[in-house]
Amino acid sequence: MKRILPLLAVIALTASCNRYQYLSFDSKHINKNDQKDFVVDTDSLKIIYSFTGVNAPVNIRIYNKLDQPLWVNWRRSALVINQRAISYNGSLTSMPDIVAAARTGDPEPVALSDEHNNDDLPAAETSYTNQKGELIPPHSYISRSPMGLTNDFFNELPKSAFRVTSRIMYDGTVAHVKEAEFSEENSPLRFRNYLSIVGEDSAAKPIVYQHTFYVGQLIRTGIGPGQFDAGQAWVKKETGLGKGMATGFGIVAEAAIVGAADALTEKMTGRPVIRYYPYDKP
Repeated sequence: MKRILPLLAVIALTASCNRYQYLSFDSKHINKNDQKDFVVDTDSLKIIYSFTGVNAPVNIRIYNKLDQPLWVNWRRSALVINQRAISYNGSLTSMPDIVAAARTGDPEPVALSDEHNNDDLPAAETSYTNQKGELIPPHSYISRSPMGLTNDFFNELPKSAFRVTSRIMYDGTVAHVKEAEFSEENSPLRFRNYLSIVGEDSAAKPIVYQHTFYVGQLIRTGIGPGQFDAGQAWVKKETGLGKGMATGFGIVAEAAIVGAADALTEKMTGRPVIRYYPYDKP
């Protein structure tokens, strides 16, 4: 028994070191459905965005509603995070219909919500690419998750941005969490998806779809996603014994995030943020 107690103490200490940051996204121009997915519906196609899961994966599902094929030109498509453009080119050349997490060591892939599984439009079983891009056959769809938005905490936000709120857990208990809300103007993370769609006429110019999003709510807590609201993006951070053991995928927009956080700090405190970096010292 004496040998077991220290082991239990180590396990408890390791478990208590986990911290979580939950992200909720908003958009001024795109509505959400009941599953919290963003839906863009036009006469020719339907685009569904979801950012739910570990490290905020950019899940994109594109439906072709036409009787003619369409192509997604990934070479001319990009994700723009806080004005920094990250090209989709290359990461989607032969990517299967699963998320990037499955390729980079995360325990399980993050999929779109099951709401779309009963849709009348079948999935394209095989991905065909050519100079036009990736084919979407008539009345079918493709699903891609080229990257995650972040696998790190927004550590630079001022404490004054947070307030303590109560949340009901899955088991009915009440937990206190730190919560911050943002508008598009002061959000620590703003991003834009830039999609280039090509029709059968190769001579015609691509149709460009631009959709903007931002983090509207951020929650910090020690409660894991098994108890907390799973319909959100989340990032895990380990400290103490667990520090350095976490794995993630995708884009960590570190410089852009720090810049946005500094701007928010200056706005709330009225004082400029002076940041020193080791390699900048004379």
